[in-house]
Amino acid sequence: MQLSRKAIARITVSFAIALLLCLPCRAADSSDYVDALFAPPTAAELDAALEQTQYAPQCVDFAFGEIYKEIGSGAIFHITYTSDGYKQSGILGIPAGKGPFPIAIFNHSGFGGISGFDVGEAERFVQQGYVVALATYRGEQDKGKNFPKAEGPMDVLGDEVHDILNLMECAAALDTTDPDRIVMMGVSHGGGLTLSALLRTNRVKAAATFASPINLTAPEIRDMVTNWIKTPSGVEAVLSILVSNEGIKKLRTLIGIKDRDMARVPERRFEILRRSPTLYADRITVPLAMHIGTEDPVGYEQDCEAVAANLQARGIESTCVVFQGQGHALKREDHEAARDKAFEFFEKYLNVQ
Repeated sequence: MQLSRKAIARITVSFAIALLLCLPCRAADSSDYVDALFAPPTAAELDAALEQTQYAPQCVDFAFGEIYKEIGSGAIFHITYTSDGYKQSGILGIPAGKGPFPIAIFNHSGFGGISGFDVGEAERFVQQGYVVALATYRGEQDKGKNFPKAEGPMDVLGDEVHDILNLMECAAALDTTDPDRIVMMGVSHGGGLTLSALLRTNRVKAAATFASPINLTAPEIRDMVTNWIKTPSGVEAVLSILVSNEGIKKLRTLIGIKDRDMARVPERRFEILRRSPTLYADRITVPLAMHIGTEDPVGYEQDCEAVAANLQARGIESTCVVFQGQGHALKREDHEAARDKAFEFFEKYLNVQ
């Protein structure tokens, strides 16, 4: 995404000087580049990043496909729709009965499409009486579940949020749903996108995340980038556990691991900031329950607690439940218990008149 003149004008003086003095095609010293890339963001930079990434969702070309899975309390269907001109796929579960039913938007983890775990979570939402919608994100591959590859370039915590918001509009337009009763839940990648979505819609009444929030400006990410420049193969081997090859390629380009071009620091900072929803906690106005492990390599306890504290200070219910010694994937029993608590949390706010 190109910066507007307004955004460029807001970039700090230090980056303006760097832009004038550097040689565009020459890689900077890695420490200088990392220092510039991860300098504390100014209020003006944050305002510009959020302002330029606001989005007006719409439902385009929504269609039901075949039944994906029949369950005792309803059925899950294949669906397709169009998002930013790209044909997208996903699933939508509908309980038995006439409704209108509340809507749950479930945002899956990873970069490989909808998994068996995600389908299981969808079933639980249907059993709780929700119409549940899951989007594949642009560029994701088939997971062997008869989902076609979603069109468009793979992104990382960026414009995939459009795919979620557009599907939410489609779900809200169904005769069987109540558009005024919408909740959202996300795991890992989907948890970060959940927070991003909350910055761009006022439809959601309550939300929950697992193994997020996401802050690409965190000291831990800075350290990872420093090591990535020095030993790219080692860092990418670790990243491959959580991120697809296409996702790693996107991150490599977004951060500028190879070229370290100081002339591109402003635009790269813009991309990092807009992909760091925890930096905008003061813009979240939705009750929010978050869950994080102390050993999570990409989501951090301090960010989770800071977001919760920000909302609480403004009178908005928010919790950060910390799981000691657990990593990016919580133990099954802990996840299930936390998910059940999230259902209770949702019901509390869906029943507010």
